[in-house]
Amino acid sequence: MTAVSVAVIAFGADSASAANVLRVPQDFATIQAAIDATTPGDTVRVSPGVYNELLDNESKAITIESTGGADVTTIDGGGRGTVVTLTAHPGESPVLRGFTIRDGRGSGVATQGGPALIEDNVITNNVGCGDGGGITVGPSSATIVDNLISHNGECVGSVGGVGGGGSRSRVKEACRS
Repeated sequence: MTAVSVAVIAFGADSASAANVLRVPQDFATIQAAIDATTPGDTVRVSPGVYNELLDNESKAITIESTGGADVTTIDGGGRGTVVTLTAHPGESPVLRGFTIRDGRGSGVATQGGPALIEDNVITNNVGCGDGGGITVGPSSATIVDNLISHNGECVGSVGGVGGGGSRSRVKEACRS
């Protein structure tokens, strides 16, 4: 092989990297397991169902989306913590699209950092203790569009936002340590 052909092969290998689609539950049993296996630019595509887990995008610029939409695809936090955490470094744009996000304890969704996109979700029945129950936005340039955010609340003794980041309709609960 000549030096020119080696350079072409090496260049071609670098430019050929493509984003992967990781499917839940077909390829991974849980959404978080699929997230753990991603690299920036990948998409985690989730089939309809109820997923009882807490998610963290691990500061990766990935897309997490349902195939059937929020009416048939739910992430249920089981009252154990923030249901979805999206952290982005400047210039990275993680995406969360098409889920019902419910039963969080801390927030339904928490985002901070770069320009995350949170769209087409139903964020409901979450309780915040010190932060918004629906969505908590730290220092962030997130875009939050076409979401239904309702029936979220704050726990007793909370210093979070009025109504808990969604509405005041949920009964206040006692904060747990």
